[in-house]
Amino acid sequence: MYIHHDIVLPSFPLCIEWMEFHPPSSDNDIEDNVTGTNNTLAVGTFNPEIEIWDLDLMDALTPTTTLGGIEEETEQLEDIKGYSKMTSKQKKRMKKKLAAKAAKRTLKEGSHKDAVMSLSWNSTVKNVLASGSADCTVKIWDMNTQTCLSTYNHHNEKVQACCWHPSESK
Repeated sequence: MYIHHDIVLPSFPLCIEWMEFHPPSSDNDIEDNVTGTNNTLAVGTFNPEIEIWDLDLMDALTPTTTLGGIEEETEQLEDIKGYSKMTSKQKKRMKKKLAAKAAKRTLKEGSHKDAVMSLSWNSTVKNVLASGSADCTVKIWDMNTQTCLSTYNHHNEKVQACCWHPSESK
């Protein structure tokens, strides 16, 4: 693979899969499937999410979309009412409370619970991606709706590789 620009990732990548598919960014794109590009990369990291990067964009700072992952936390220290008037002891207690909340983060619906270790794009059915994880599951993702279609949890160990059958599309 020829690297023509850098992509800064928040976590160490464990697997990548080039796809000739671009996930739609709006409901109109789902119907038209016209986005102007078909050069994307799915990246599985130590986080329980799959990042989809548009390789045709130069110096992209964020992925086009993310499949699964951790729900976004909106509460910041500066957002807390009266934070600027708190004493240093009160600020330390508040930081501990926010750290405890961060430890209890919830996962998005359909998300893996551990690192994504393998990815496989279905070149016959271009809107389908399979992912294997350290949580002993394989998930099938619909790229159009960016949701998990099904989960297979009959594995006893980490799923380190997944691959589509070369001639069957289903």
